[in-house]
Amino acid sequence: HAKARNAIREKRYTVASEIYNTIVHQLPERVEVPNALLEETYLLKALHDQRQEKIQEARKTFSEGLRKTQHAPKLLTALALMESKNGNMRKAKKLVRYIGDVDPKRGALLAKWKMFADDTR
Repeated sequence: HAKARNAIREKRYTVASEIYNTIVHQLPERVEVPNALLEETYLLKALHDQRQEKIQEARKTFSEGLRKTQHAPKLLTALALMESKNGNMRKAKKLVRYIGDVDPKRGALLAKWKMFADDTR
């Protein structure tokens, strides 16, 4: 991740994407990758896509990451925030309700946020 962050700082966005893709697609073929590392990598890749205004690519990254990490609450939360930022409040609130099922503590915290307070319980 450090090399990807350095590439981003140097505005070498393609290099950063390649590093993230290597971690999530090629590395698991050779060694067992801890779930936490996959979760973090998918999160960073999706946020990187989002910063580049590649929202559809970010959604695809989140979707793939959620499949491979058994619906990690951290990824679900970031996806809900991205959807709310992009005007998809219905989808964001649905995700927050789901987060409450997967991780009740995290879901309860999110449900207190003003933007998610309606219809999330």
